[in-house]
Amino acid sequence: MLERDEYGYVLKIVSNFPYHPWWKLTSQLVEGFRDKKKPGLVSSVGVYSPKFGLGSFENPKMIGRGEVDAGIINPPVTAKMAMEGKGPYRERVGELRAIARFPEPDYIFWLVAEELGIHSFEELAKRKPPLILVSGRSGPTGPDTLTWTVEQVLKQYGFSYQHIESWGGKVLFPGPSVVGVPLVRSGEA
Repeated sequence: MLERDEYGYVLKIVSNFPYHPWWKLTSQLVEGFRDKKKPGLVSSVGVYSPKFGLGSFENPKMIGRGEVDAGIINPPVTAKMAMEGKGPYRERVGELRAIARFPEPDYIFWLVAEELGIHSFEELAKRKPPLILVSGRSGPTGPDTLTWTVEQVLKQYGFSYQHIESWGGKVLFPGPSVVGVPLVRSGEA
């Protein structure tokens, strides 16, 4: 429940860690809440980081438990899965409501080195090359939504992280794309 003090409303927003792009977006939102014409509307805004850096996974839980008033969730289907207790969510988090949408293309790129000569997941599963897969994050409460999605795609093609490791490969969980993409660019993955 949104708190109020003698100066106005106290708004709590869960975003992500300060180096994450969501943090910058949240700071811009906070400035928008500070209406200069209505100084008593929002007196204070607290921006919170989710547990274990699992923003897309933990943020709906924090909102559902009432620990915060609002938060950023991406991709949008995450909110639906959280409310229904499906996908990576073991239980329902309660009712959530979208109040805004920021246009953001959500892409997961599946890239392999050209010299592998692999053109599909079917070929990947058949040839079993020792590759390095860069995924998202996994914490004590479960995977982030990117990692969960990667797990589901691999499962559809009959293999898993453990299979990749058994082929002589490695699976990395470096965190957000701002950490994972440089690993791919530098050739470490």
